[in-house]
Amino acid sequence: MEALKTFDVKELLRRQAMLDEKFKDKMGTEEIDPNKIRVAYIDEVGEFIHELKPKWCYWKNNFKEMDKRKTLEELSDCMHFALSLKNNKKGQDFLSETVWSEFLGGAVVLSDKIEENLIQLSNILNLEFLSIWFELVGKILENLDVSQEEFLKIHHEKWLKNMNERTKESY
Repeated sequence: MEALKTFDVKELLRRQAMLDEKFKDKMGTEEIDPNKIRVAYIDEVGEFIHELKPKWCYWKNNFKEMDKRKTLEELSDCMHFALSLKNNKKGQDFLSETVWSEFLGGAVVLSDKIEENLIQLSNILNLEFLSIWFELVGKILENLDVSQEEFLKIHHEKWLKNMNERTKESY
């Protein structure tokens, strides 16, 4: 299995389902509590935002340069939990795109300012409508001058590590 070059949501969901099954086997459970997935997502968004601190922290000027790979790995972790939550809600009624946009207080506005996109990323907790999430992540990647292909290569490497190591060890 190779890294994707663009956001193929169906394939990303399929791969995440494979990973989730391995973690369920490791944990000896048939389900993962959606609230635990949400908390994990929030935690990873925080780690991602922390990696981007040199881009938004206006009161400090002595930062190390952003570690691009580590930053993209943190975004990959966010994506794992976003996909996991969507997979975990199969069979349930989902909000329509219109209702979801209204729930968010209007359409998601993609911004050229990374801090505005990060705020929206942290506010999308229910993740019922993944296309909004991928639009936002696409814009954040654009803010960072990173292609989908570059990000998905790192995501694939992280997925392989999770599949081959973290589902087997006492991680």
